[in-house]
Amino acid sequence: MPVFWLGHVRVWASGLRRAHFASAYITRRSSWSSVSGQVTDWYNGQVSFSSLRGLTLHLYYRPKGSTTWHYYKTGTVGSNGFFHFSEAKSHGYYFKVVLPAQGPFLSCTSPTR
Repeated sequence: MPVFWLGHVRVWASGLRRAHFASAYITRRSSWSSVSGQVTDWYNGQVSFSSLRGLTLHLYYRPKGSTTWHYYKTGTVGSNGFFHFSEAKSHGYYFKVVLPAQGPFLSCTSPTR
């Protein structure tokens, strides 16, 4: 069985959990955008319904035509895995949300919106 190191802790592959973006969408207005969605826990190939509340999320943006992502802000997962970011950036930008590896959860990235 493969072994992974998370910081100074050795974790057997069967103990790792995967988070998954069940949804991620953007609402654009003339002067602002909002990015919302839900992140869920996957364990052994299925949704486990474990709480991800309080885990850290990072929002990134890139201008259209660019391939470079820029960190924008940090948020947290709310109840039932929902998240919401309100942004000053609007048309002309793409966004993605990243859940960095935390505790037993591996990192995951939302689709680009």
